[in-house]
Amino acid sequence: MTFNGRYNSIAIGKSTLKDVEKNFGEDYKKDQRTYHINFRDRPNEYWTINQIYYPKLGITFNFFGPNSRKETVAQIVFTPPFKLPTENGIVIGKSKVRDVIERYGEGFWNAGNLFYSRNLSIRYNGITFRVNKKVTMDEVDALDKAQFHHLKITEIVLNKPDEE
Repeated sequence: MTFNGRYNSIAIGKSTLKDVEKNFGEDYKKDQRTYHINFRDRPNEYWTINQIYYPKLGITFNFFGPNSRKETVAQIVFTPPFKLPTENGIVIGKSKVRDVIERYGEGFWNAGNLFYSRNLSIRYNGITFRVNKKVTMDEVDALDKAQFHHLKITEIVLNKPDEE
């Protein structure tokens, strides 16, 4: 699986729900949630996320905005039973944090994301790896990261690659 801002023909920031349905079908579960977040420069902001989940595939398409029919794909999340490896050989449920670091480098360690996950994450340009370990940002800053090298990757998230 390559992750240059796309999975198969679905491009982050360009593809719509119609594109997702055309490629993956309409046998999905839908969830909409509104999250209160506090960015340093935008306090008390609310974001709505529509999630289109294909349980048999282990793929979720996240749309940021109140209407998934009008928004483009913002993230693609892979969870079990998804089994395809990344182009560097990382497989959900088999590869460990040490494998990610060996193949991608040190990365940016984080306490999940701003919305629904507080699991330990390692982010690279356009791809994030998560493990099933809840942490806070204060804990991440004080971490001896080697203590997490044995944890298995439980989720891979494709994001829009950073602008150069």
